[in-house]
Amino acid sequence: MEVGLEIPVIDPRKCVAKIANKVNLSERTKLQAMNFMYDVIRTKI
Repeated sequence: MEVGLEIPVIDPRKCVAKIANKVNLSERTKLQAMNFMYDVIRTKI
């Protein structure tokens, strides 16, 4: 049954960036992690 709720789509790369910032990863490592996530997302579609 439809309830009319809109569920926002969460970009996993933003989650990676948030976690990387919280654990103080270097920008290079953060970029690599985001690139890995991009590859995962791209292969799932």
